[in-house]
Amino acid sequence: ECVCADAAEAKIMDDQLILKSIGSILKNPKDLVKSVEQLQQEYAAVKKKLESAEQKMVKQLAQDLIASAQNHMGVLCVGEIVELDNLELLKKLAQDIRTEKENLLVIVAASISGKSAVAVGISDALVKEKGLDANAIIKNHIAPMIQGGGGGQKGLATAGGQRIDELAQVVTLYSKLI
Repeated sequence: ECVCADAAEAKIMDDQLILKSIGSILKNPKDLVKSVEQLQQEYAAVKKKLESAEQKMVKQLAQDLIASAQNHMGVLCVGEIVELDNLELLKKLAQDIRTEKENLLVIVAASISGKSAVAVGISDALVKEKGLDANAIIKNHIAPMIQGGGGGQKGLATAGGQRIDELAQVVTLYSKLI
């Protein structure tokens, strides 16, 4: 795109204003480019530390939930509303729990940004022996309850929806599935 004459001058002035604003925000460093590069490096380092801390927190939460699993008709069941701030962490939590024991069904839910999020995990042994299917549970039972949608595989599936007020019922759904 090409600009000429007065438009070119206006563009240059706008760009200079933007650079001055950025410089002011960064406390007027001598080298603006180096300052921005340093901020990018610091951001990447902080992001990496946060992700590491989140992974540790999810592992600990998984262990705590496994320890509190309920035996329902010979199947270990975990149903819990947790405080996580993204669906990927919720999914990882369900995955970590489902692979820890051979005879386990997990339903974890969270309110994320004012919407409901649910992850269902079923150990491979239960998928084979009892024919349980996380994808079917999500589509046939949970998605309608939370007015949403979702899907996945037989061992692990997720859903998102509008109704966070249904999460307490969702996490106890395992009692009706077995």
